[in-house]
Amino acid sequence: MNNQIQLSEDERDCYQEITNVAMGQAADRLARLLGVYVVLPIPNVNIIEVNEFKMTLKSLEGMPLLVPFAKVLSALALQEKRY
Repeated sequence: MNNQIQLSEDERDCYQEITNVAMGQAADRLARLLGVYVVLPIPNVNIIEVNEFKMTLKSLEGMPLLVPFAKVLSALALQEKRY
């Protein structure tokens, strides 16, 4: 049985825009806090399995706050290189 969710192009665009706005606001606040310029790629929206999400969160447990943030930035940088 295949329970995978399929997004229409409009739905994917909507989620991507919501994510883009949220990341932009976070980057703006971080830039103001640290006094630096933050460059962000356009986010890529994907549907993942709940177990994959749980494993990702589990791998970040117990780490200092900046470590997960750095991992997210690294993942975004790698994702940007793929496209």
